[in-house]
Amino acid sequence: MISTNIDGSIPGSNALADVLALIANPKAYAAKLAELQAATDEYKAFVALIGPASEIDKLRTDAALDRENAAAATAFAKNFAATTTAEAKAEAADIVAKAKDKAADIIADTKAANAEVKKMKASLDLAFLAVSAAKDEANVKIAEAETKAAEADALAVSLADLKATLAAEKEAIAARHKQFIESL
Repeated sequence: MISTNIDGSIPGSNALADVLALIANPKAYAAKLAELQAATDEYKAFVALIGPASEIDKLRTDAALDRENAAAATAFAKNFAATTTAEAKAEAADIVAKAKDKAADIIADTKAANAEVKKMKASLDLAFLAVSAAKDEANVKIAEAETKAAEADALAVSLADLKATLAAEKEAIAARHKQFIESL
């Protein structure tokens, strides 16, 4: 900030006489122009860091829209993970119930028809393999759903950190803008 008059004197003296004295002294005039240019360059650098003043409202609007989009994406991801987990568990329960019903039918048929014991045993073994495969598939789907839920939680934490960073940057920009305005 420039703390002296245009000619280098202390504020409060006769301004017209000061200007005439400055113009009459080429070295003082050149030094004052250099000082003014340095101050102007410094202020331009601050403005460049913040961005054009005409874009500050747009930046605020964009940041708010980004926060809203991030919140919507987080909500969608959580909802999707919950839905996927519920569907996987329901499907797994249905597969297990069907497999148990099939196994019970096979056991009943085995008791009724002693001659078909070997055939039924083979069918039962296949049914248990199907149950095991279904259970493994259900476990994989549950694990995938839990992974998606964990990813959604990590995304929520990351978005919260991003919101905090944006808020801090907004405060820093506002402080620099205020400092710039006060220096004028």
